[in-house]
Amino acid sequence: FYPSQEVVNSFVDHSAELVDWIEPILAKQGIIVQVAPTYGPFGVSYGTPGFPVQNWFEPLIDYAESNGTEFVFNQRALQLVQNDDGSIAGVIAETNDKRYIQYNATKGVVLCAGGFGKNKEMMEEFFPRAKAITRDAFLPTHDGDGLIMGMQVGAEMDEVAWGDAYLGADTDLPNPAT
Repeated sequence: FYPSQEVVNSFVDHSAELVDWIEPILAKQGIIVQVAPTYGPFGVSYGTPGFPVQNWFEPLIDYAESNGTEFVFNQRALQLVQNDDGSIAGVIAETNDKRYIQYNATKGVVLCAGGFGKNKEMMEEFFPRAKAITRDAFLPTHDGDGLIMGMQVGAEMDEVAWGDAYLGADTDLPNPAT
């Protein structure tokens, strides 16, 4: 559709390196990593041929935890914490029981932001082609809060290329090629 050449290049340039890194971690759990032609351009199946294993994240989580990573779930990140030099030192989150807690990073922070399909202003500014969406299937939590946190500490946001994201929507385009 409208793929970002930069994203395609990054995928092509680094996917083999990623598979080579993941393969021995998953192999210890009996999960086979192989090229799966039925997956078209995405090409990697984790599991039996043509049938990916749904829980292949578990061995990766175990690997990360055994190397000192702490995972925290079911808390909403509210604000990134910045050092005086601009680096990110941690995050302030809200627990299910409405308490606030600050997590301080020792090596870095990975911000996995999710989508912004339910944020009308962000859709208009960063994804103007979304006007073609006639019925969306975005989750109510796709409000852009993670991306907003990133921008609040200096990250920049580009207009989204059509092929950069799974839209989860029906579109009303006379000719998708245009």
